[in-house]
Amino acid sequence: MAAPKNFQSTSPSPSASTTFMIIQNGNPAKMMLINTSTGNIEKELPLTPAIPASTHDNFRRARMTAAGTLLAPTWTINKVSEYDMDGKEIWSLAVPSPWAAVRLKNGNTLVSSNKGFRPRIHFPRG
Repeated sequence: MAAPKNFQSTSPSPSASTTFMIIQNGNPAKMMLINTSTGNIEKELPLTPAIPASTHDNFRRARMTAAGTLLAPTWTINKVSEYDMDGKEIWSLAVPSPWAAVRLKNGNTLVSSNKGFRPRIHFPRG
């Protein structure tokens, strides 16, 4: 699936046995769940780009969690956000130039940076 003109696709990853997830950077940015058999878009989630005029300077290495939420590093604003499937931000962490975020099987979140920031794990409350 090619990105439309003035958009850029990033972060392809499997999200379930029948879908994969992709982020489309640009304005508007969005996460899409695409059916692997039909190629149809099953879900679109609008995302607010940090730099609306840019197709490159926004989300990187976003990943779905086992709970069905989206972890989306935004390196231009030094933040990792977790979104529910309604697009509501439910958690965030300030990280200099975050490059990737992954929810581990034990529920912790591993975050890395491309600015020499030491990877760290977020331990959930409770």
